[in-house]
Amino acid sequence: MIRHLRIDNRLIHGQVANTWIHSGDYDQVVACNDLAAADKLQSQLLLMAVRGVEAKVLSMEKSIAFFNKYPQMKAFVVVKDLKDAWELASCTDCMAINIGNQAKKEEDGKDITNNVYLTDTDIIYLKKLLEAGHEVSCQMLPNTSRISMKEAAAKW
Repeated sequence: MIRHLRIDNRLIHGQVANTWIHSGDYDQVVACNDLAAADKLQSQLLLMAVRGVEAKVLSMEKSIAFFNKYPQMKAFVVVKDLKDAWELASCTDCMAINIGNQAKKEEDGKDITNNVYLTDTDIIYLKKLLEAGHEVSCQMLPNTSRISMKEAAAKW
C-alpha cells in the first residue's frame, strides 16, 4: 500500500530523505518516474540519499505492478508531477497524497505557496484526484501546516 504519495519535482532529495521518510513507519521508499528509472546515474544518485529504508527507482508501469503485487507494503512514494500521481493513485491503493515542491513552469497556472506552482494541466489532474475521493494536501515538511487542496480548489 502507498501510505504516503509525495509529489515533488526533485524526487528524492535531502528534505525527503531526512525528514519525510523518517516521519512515518515506512518499509520502502520508491521514486516512480520513467526518465529517472531509465537513467542509471540518476537512479544511483536518488538512491544514495536514502538511509535505513529499502529504496527503489521504478518506471510508472513497474511501480504499479510492484505495489499491486505487494499490497501489505508500507511505502513512501515520490513522483514528479500530478499526472504521475493520478496514474499511480488510480491503479493502486493509496492513502494520502502530498504536494511538495513544484517549481514554476512556462505554462499558465496558480501559485499555491512559495514552493508550489500548479499549471493548468496540474490542476486538471488535481481535480481528478479530488473527484476520485483522494485526500490531497500541500505541505513542505511534516511539522509545518497542511493546506487542504480540496478547500483550496473549491475557491478556484
